[in-house]
Amino acid sequence: MSFTDHTQCVAPKDYSGPFIGSGGMTATIVIAILSAIFYPGALTLTLIVGGIGYCRWWLYGRLVCLGGDRCIIGLPLGVYSQANAVGFLGKFDTDFSADILLAPSLLTDSIQDVAAKNALQGHMIQDQRFANNPANPLAGDLATMYANYSNLAFTGEAESPADLVGAAGQIDQDNNLNIGGQGVLTPAQGDSLGLAAPGSLNAQGLVVPNFWEANTFHIPGDQVSDSNGALQMCTTYSEGLSGASEPAWAGLISISAWSLPAPGTSFTFTASNSNAVGDTILLSDFRTSLFFNKQLAKVTAASPSSITADVTPLAVGSEAPTVGSFSEGGSGLTLGALTMDNAIQWSAQGPPPSGPGTFEIEFEGSGVWDLYQALLTALPAAGFAAAVCWIPVVGWIICLVASLVAIAIVGIGALIAQNDTPTVTVSGGTIHPGQDVLFVRGRWVMDSAHTGWNELHPVIAAQKIGTVDHANVVTGDPWIGTDFADPVKLKTKLDAMCDLTAEAVSTLTANNQAQPQNQWTLHPLVDGCTQTPPPPVIK
Repeated sequence: MSFTDHTQCVAPKDYSGPFIGSGGMTATIVIAILSAIFYPGALTLTLIVGGIGYCRWWLYGRLVCLGGDRCIIGLPLGVYSQANAVGFLGKFDTDFSADILLAPSLLTDSIQDVAAKNALQGHMIQDQRFANNPANPLAGDLATMYANYSNLAFTGEAESPADLVGAAGQIDQDNNLNIGGQGVLTPAQGDSLGLAAPGSLNAQGLVVPNFWEANTFHIPGDQVSDSNGALQMCTTYSEGLSGASEPAWAGLISISAWSLPAPGTSFTFTASNSNAVGDTILLSDFRTSLFFNKQLAKVTAASPSSITADVTPLAVGSEAPTVGSFSEGGSGLTLGALTMDNAIQWSAQGPPPSGPGTFEIEFEGSGVWDLYQALLTALPAAGFAAAVCWIPVVGWIICLVASLVAIAIVGIGALIAQNDTPTVTVSGGTIHPGQDVLFVRGRWVMDSAHTGWNELHPVIAAQKIGTVDHANVVTGDPWIGTDFADPVKLKTKLDAMCDLTAEAVSTLTANNQAQPQNQWTLHPLVDGCTQTPPPPVIK
């Protein structure tokens, strides 16, 4: 089995935070500015050292270990390559990824549903601070890590309905969209499952959101996406043109703390408040209390500085509220909140559907690794330039030439990096979203560069082990009529394949394969050799 592995994961207790905003990045910026003003010869060196720091973080400090190699079985709902990456820097990430619906979860299962209901594989997708089936021995270290670094959150990864229903292979790389069509469902099929992708079909066959626009005519029932990512619907009694500038949307709530005075479902949220008793608030954006996210809060009492509401938390593992007060921020949106916009009145509908809860796998590319090697190669030339640039005339010329050499090396390396093609080795051929069932083995990590989710990175082994009937996919349950729907058969298959792939990638196997008698290509009798027997013992 051939796979690329340039990255390493760090233990939670050894995680040192993001590169962006770190002391290393701050030092790079400050020294670069000072160099540009007082000693330009050191500027190239400074930028190269900063680039090396970022590459080292990406390769060796970004991924957090969750407990070694793991195996999954599931249905890919989306596949993504460098072509889906947005921006110049994004193109250095040449990993090939797939978002997997873990068997036997449904397309209508959210991230929390998969974690809570999928008894065999749901723990893989779950925040490991709270996993209890089984518990993760690293839970305590992970909790400390999250407490120490505010950049970390945990959202899980959902497959976007716009991707699910978009025409296969079509990409919209608008920074606000970044849609990658997968063709798993038609828009009508997505709507029937509650996986609507609000918007309009464009010429590429992608459902693109209708963003609010100035001086646009609307009729009752029209929907737009506002600047906060929420859907707004034109109410029954309004019709006409929107205003010249986007309105301040009503219903947004910023929560700074919450408390549970006594066991039960009545919570108090600290927030600047204009809600009234009977209002319904959709909660989101809690970093630790994940049981609140996407849950409805029914207001039972309200004051200008707080809200008391009944909430039924969605408990996953040990994610359960305890009695007490907690200084933790979150957000809310009052459903049905009304906003006037010139001649139109909008009603807040909440965020669009988030899509099925999926688990990401990544076949590692070499883009960042190639850039890292180029930066290391250019480092001596940049260092030499900085060392001689103080010498008048001759030193200046040598400094310029050496700096240009360093820049050329980095430029060539960047070009090679952005043209990298990752090795995607899947026994059985190309992955077809919504059709092929995959077995995958890989290193189980939390990727801190995202909003927070677990993944297998890198993939060590992948194999197609079946297909599902598309007629069942459109019902939301792709596993109907397959062995993957049976928990006992699924576990037997998963355990057996996990054991076999562990043997295949073991050190013992690698050592045996390296023996001279096992180096044949065509057949042992054609281009092989036999192990030389030991000499006889002479007595």
